Amino acid sequence: MKKFWKVIAAIGLSAALCVPLAACGEAQNGKSAYEIAVENGFEGSEAEWLESLKGAQGEQGEKGDTGAQGEKGEQGEQGEKGDTGAQGEKGEQGEQGEQGEQGEPGVGIADITYRYEYDAEDGCFYTVIVFTMTDETTYEVRVPGNSASPDGVYEAATTEEAMTLYQSGATQIELTGDSYTAASAEELDVLFTFGAPEVVLEENIAFAPEMEPDADPESNVPQLIISSDMTLDLNGKTLGYEEGIGELPSTPVLIAVDGADVVIEGDGTIDAEAGENNSYGIDIVNGGSLTINGGSYYGAMTAVQVTEGKLIVNDGYFALAETIASLAPGYVNYVINCIDSNYKNGTASVELRGGTYTYDFSQNPEGENTSYVAEGCSVVESTQNGEKVYIVTDPASVNNPVAMQALIDNAQDGATITLAPDAALELAAQLNIPAGKNITIDGNGATLIGSANLILVNAGAAATIKDLTFAATAKGTQAITANGEVTLENCSASDGNIAHMVYINGSATDVVIRNCTSSRPLANVEEKGNDCPVLIEGNTFTGVYDVCAVTCVGTLANMTFRNNTGSGIENSDGSLVKSYNNSLTTIENVVFEGNAEIKAFHSPADIASVVDAAIASGSLKGVVKDADGNYVQASV
Repeated sequence: MKKFWKVIAAIGLSAALCVPLAACGEAQNGKSAYEIAVENGFEGSEAEWLESLKGAQGEQGEKGDTGAQGEKGEQGEQGEKGDTGAQGEKGEQGEQGEQGEQGEPGVGIADITYRYEYDAEDGCFYTVIVFTMTDETTYEVRVPGNSASPDGVYEAATTEEAMTLYQSGATQIELTGDSYTAASAEELDVLFTFGAPEVVLEENIAFAPEMEPDADPESNVPQLIISSDMTLDLNGKTLGYEEGIGELPSTPVLIAVDGADVVIEGDGTIDAEAGENNSYGIDIVNGGSLTINGGSYYGAMTAVQVTEGKLIVNDGYFALAETIASLAPGYVNYVINCIDSNYKNGTASVELRGGTYTYDFSQNPEGENTSYVAEGCSVVESTQNGEKVYIVTDPASVNNPVAMQALIDNAQDGATITLAPDAALELAAQLNIPAGKNITIDGNGATLIGSANLILVNAGAAATIKDLTFAATAKGTQAITANGEVTLENCSASDGNIAHMVYINGSATDVVIRNCTSSRPLANVEEKGNDCPVLIEGNTFTGVYDVCAVTCVGTLANMTFRNNTGSGIENSDGSLVKSYNNSLTTIENVVFEGNAEIKAFHSPADIASVVDAAIASGSLKGVVKDADGNYVQASV
């Protein structure tokens, strides 16, 4: 039976390879003659029609005339019988011939398999029959169809392909792309169901919650379920419910994280606002885990619940949804929540490493001596949009400028505040280091961006600021205003909106600028007091215009320029000292030592008398006038 089956399959393969298949959507077989006959009026069965094709029997023809008889011929004489010959001798048997070469083995069918494909270009579904031959060659026959096979496994590289397959009846879809977009709740449902590795919201999505009218009032009803590991990028969009929702029989949940590891990022919103109904934003179940890296989350009353699993928050904003916030603001402590019994037995946990909350979750959310805040992190109280908020931050990795100011305000003497690596912090207001503080800000490669002056070090304060890049959105921005003691190390500024890296005021007591890189003026000493020492050491100056270590008017006093270097300075503007409008009148106790590839003074001929007098008096060291009348740096 198996041999017979393979013979039939071989015949099918030969026919399939030789006969062209109809295109997708075209008829596969023409009408039979019987069907055409019926269309043209024949009445009866196919057997009757076949019988009708036989003609009626014709009439018998007339009998023909008998022909004349021929004459009889004469009989010949019989010949004599010959004698029998003698028997010959038996011949010897011949030698056996050599064995012929073995013929090549025949090729047959070893296996037949199937797969299913969808071609988005021609909108066609294919059953692909794969014949594997005994010589390991393969042949494929693509049989087109107009709908998906419910038993077939199809691949989809885009959301459009996935939706077409799903809507055509496919029940097994492999999502082969790296990322998919979603613009509707149905698309989210399909992508979540079939395990998209990343989904990016393309539009705001609002839909009506669905549940049975007799649903258990105590139950939670997920509207969307994520059961495969994935990343959801909110992409600045909002996911929530339609307005005007009536009374619901149970609690809807926008998203259930069911046993999967999920990351949510992107500055968007998940809002469980559902009128006066209880409604959850996200529920983590069956050992799932959720990491939130940003966005805004509103619950009625819970934005994120952990039934069984783990929640980690690195950043984001969490608050009550609008209706419940106005009717029952006291439920704010449930915005983040664990099932009590599972929290106690360790199967439900929350770890807040960052984020802004309208409740202090370090204060016993699960009973006495409990906290959702991660070990080593702290909570700072602040005000945001007129509302009291609690900011969770790690002093060793700050990525929130509001938290940064709160940490400065609460810092102990000698404390270090470290920014998140390579973060970009956009300041809404100038950071203020108050009198009496002695702190270090470790930028850790981060960038501070502001539309006004960035950091103010008040009189009576001391600050060491290192490894920061300064940028601004408005011209004339001062990176640091020094009214107290400032040490600036390993910082940089190339943004043309930065006026000076350090603006030194009259109350400043000591300023060190060391190992920085700048294409902007490094410091302004126009208002510096003569008694404030300033050390400009080991810095690199780059760029093609207005590059200098300090700008000054009047008196240049109590300053040391040591081991600074120019790099790529392409015109005469580069110098260590630039006097606005050549208004320099006095040089007192100024030393140049070991500087290279950068001039000491900008336009020195215009201030020659001042420089000459300072050299002669010894108040300017490290600069001499050469034979050509140029001022050059000399060893001290």
